Amino acid sequence: MNEGAEAASGRGLRVCREMRITTEIRWFWPGRPPSAFAEWFTAAGPSWGSASEARTRTTYLRDHAESALGIKKRGGGDGVEIKGLISTRPTVLALAGCVCPVGLWGRWPSKLALAEQNLIKVDKHRFMRRFRLGPASVTDVSPAESGARLSGCDAELTLLTGPDAAPWWTVGFEAFGDLEGVEEDPVATVATVAWGDLPRT
Repeated sequence: MNEGAEAASGRGLRVCREMRITTEIRWFWPGRPPSAFAEWFTAAGPSWGSASEARTRTTYLRDHAESALGIKKRGGGDGVEIKGLISTRPTVLALAGCVCPVGLWGRWPSKLALAEQNLIKVDKHRFMRRFRLGPASVTDVSPAESGARLSGCDAELTLLTGPDAAPWWTVGFEAFGDLEGVEEDPVATVATVAWGDLPRT
């Protein structure tokens, strides 16, 4: 193999290693969540108190015709994240009276520069719960413990404010880890969460 081929092969391997595979389900509603639902989400499960909370601003590349590929930049960090839909899986999950198919996504970091006039800025107020999955268990873990997970599933309730100041809110589940198990993890997590005294949206 010549030097150029070796370099190309090395680049391909690096891209493969940097790609993160996730499965996700997400619902969006206008306005703000019912108080009973928000209180249930932030308080349910964790023995250390409540769901973690953060406020961020995320900038998205504007493309109204594209639903399977997104490019975004979080906060003031360098670079962007490219996120592409690989497949809509046959698994359909239900929570609080709403249903959604599981999506298999790939994520890649990039140093791509985005032109300011093509961007949409969204403010987020996020409440996050993190789960560790075992052979026969799904367990809430604290924010301090969550960084050690090689696989798992995160659940979030996020309040959104777009460039027109219109309020929206979203509930999502995102599983990560090996491709072999990543589709089953949100199924087990949603089933565990739904055992609680879940208010309807």
